[in-house]
Amino acid sequence: MLFLGLDLAWGPKNTSGGCALFWDGVRASLLDVTETLGDDEDILAWVQRWDAEAGLEGLLLGVDAPLLVPNETGKRPCETELGRRYARFQAGAHPANRTIFGGDVRGERLLQRLAQLEIAHDPYLSLPGQLGVRQAMEVFPHPAHIELFGLARTLKYKNKPGRDYPSRWAAFGEYARHLRLLAEELALDLPNDWPPADFTGRIGGGLKRTEDGLDALSCACIVLWYWQRGGSGAEVLGDMTDGYVVVPTRRVEDGVQ
Repeated sequence: MLFLGLDLAWGPKNTSGGCALFWDGVRASLLDVTETLGDDEDILAWVQRWDAEAGLEGLLLGVDAPLLVPNETGKRPCETELGRRYARFQAGAHPANRTIFGGDVRGERLLQRLAQLEIAHDPYLSLPGQLGVRQAMEVFPHPAHIELFGLARTLKYKNKPGRDYPSRWAAFGEYARHLRLLAEELALDLPNDWPPADFTGRIGGGLKRTEDGLDALSCACIVLWYWQRGGSGAEVLGDMTDGYVVVPTRRVEDGVQ
């Protein structure tokens, strides 16, 4: 079973990050991390490559980008709900509407191409560990980090005003530490050297590419978590009419109320 994470740039001018995980029936392993995916053709070729490597069977793709945007202006109801639940954790979502995208929503266009590969746009999973599913869904790392890492607020690793490199390097170190702890829960084997423990000295575009790779791993971990637990492992905020976001959740049995 293949699990893909895609940190999709909203426009084709910027690169996207991708991560591929493979579940062999007992444990998961990291197949690939790339931080330099370009246009839609490049992304589709990457998906097809790892789909073929995994045997063209089960595949779940988590995409960090809007995939369904029917509203011309304002925000989607799912973004309002994300704000209601996660604004106090500083994990709300940017508003998505067709005006912002100039009427051309990249995620929607990509889904049309994925459908030709028999990958359906479907955010719903029911049975845990169901084999043979081939689905793509919208995810969002920030609320996922709050839920899965048990954070009081989001990690400040992104390039924002007032954040210097030393503070971001420390946040990246925390990000990597939490991902490794999550990997243990997911029975996911990560290489000893990735993600690195120390990000000191990474600046500019190199640090941004590192960010994209880690966020793509987060997206892949979200769909792996969801698949392992079925419907009890995530909540679909919104719907397939007005837009949605899949957010992983911890239930009481996971030790978190």
